[in-house]
Amino acid sequence: MSEQNVEMRTLQGTELTADFWHQFIVFYQRTYLKRSGHGGYLTPTTFKLWGEHLADHIVVFAAYRNDEMLAASLCFKSEDTLYGRYWGCQEELEFLHFEACYYQGIEYCINHNLSYFDAGAQGEHKLHRGFEPVLREGFYRFMPSPLNDAIEQYCRDESTALREHLKTLRTYLPYKDRA
Repeated sequence: MSEQNVEMRTLQGTELTADFWHQFIVFYQRTYLKRSGHGGYLTPTTFKLWGEHLADHIVVFAAYRNDEMLAASLCFKSEDTLYGRYWGCQEELEFLHFEACYYQGIEYCINHNLSYFDAGAQGEHKLHRGFEPVLREGFYRFMPSPLNDAIEQYCRDESTALREHLKTLRTYLPYKDRA
C-alpha cells in the first residue's frame, strides 16, 4: 500500500463520525451497483443506526491518500471474534481489497487477542489466505403456498450440494488438517 501512497487506518467508536458514515455509504452503494446493478440492500438509515448504537462494536479498516478516504472495510467485533465485512471504495488499487478486508483484520485480531476472524461470506479467494470455509445456517418461514413443496426440495438439494462443495473447498486450504 505504501508504494501506492496509501495509508491504512483503523477507526472505531467516536472516530466513526457522520462524515465517515456518509462516505462509507457511497462506497457501499458503488460496490453493489458495480457487482449487482443496485445500490445495496442496507439503507443509509441502517448505517446511521449502527453508528449511533453499535459504534463500540464496529472496527473499520480505511485506506487514505493525502487524508482522503479511498476505501473502507467495516467489521463487527465481539469479545473474541472479528466479523467481516462490508466493503467499498472510490478507487480500485492493486491489493487494496485484500489489505482492507483481510490482512488488516488478521493483524487487528493478533494485536487485540481475538481468537477468531470470520472474514464474511463468499469468495474462494479467501482459501489461499487461510480462511476455512464455514457453512452458516438460516431460518426461513414461508407462508402456505402451492410452491412450498418445491421450495423445501430446493433447500434440501442446495444443502446437500453446499456440503459437498465445502468438502471440495477444504482440499484447497494452504495447510493440512492436523486431525
